[in-house]
Amino acid sequence: MTDLPNNKALQKELLNVLTKECGRVGSAISELDQSSQRIFPIAAAVLSLVGSYGIKEEISEVVMALPYLLMTVSFYSVHTYTEVVTLGGYRRHLEEQINLQLGTALLNWESTLAPRRHWSIAQLFLYVLYGGFLLGACVSGTWQALTAYGCGIAIIEGATLAVLAVGLVWALKRMSASFNEAYGETKTSGLRSGA
Repeated sequence: MTDLPNNKALQKELLNVLTKECGRVGSAISELDQSSQRIFPIAAAVLSLVGSYGIKEEISEVVMALPYLLMTVSFYSVHTYTEVVTLGGYRRHLEEQINLQLGTALLNWESTLAPRRHWSIAQLFLYVLYGGFLLGACVSGTWQALTAYGCGIAIIEGATLAVLAVGLVWALKRMSASFNEAYGETKTSGLRSGA
């Protein structure tokens, strides 16, 4: 870390840079969140249509492919939100530095409000419902592989989906840790004000 001298002009410039960076990071968070919110409903609609058509027409390959499509959407969402959460950790450090420069706790979004929003009971139930839906699609796809193509293809389908599910759980775990990691890394490597 670099200690900054107690120079008013330099502190004013530092505050200006920190404020601009905090605004830029906030805009990046909003853009990523909005792009994910636009893509997810479109993907859900397409998946619903494809899945419904495949089930109605009894097309085994569509039912077998549906879990892979859901996994793709899931990995995309986790990737996007990992970026959002990582930027949030960085923004928390920026907010702390701005508060330090101002001498008051003016900015508290990432330290106080955002963590409460990240893990609500509604979000937990959403994860449980989505996980159940994904598990159901994986079981259906594997069952369809078994009934349409036999045991060998079903084993390949089930094993592949199991590996993807483990990867998804790992990615979720990394996502949940990325806020604190980004915050910790920027806090230990960033500037701090001198006395």
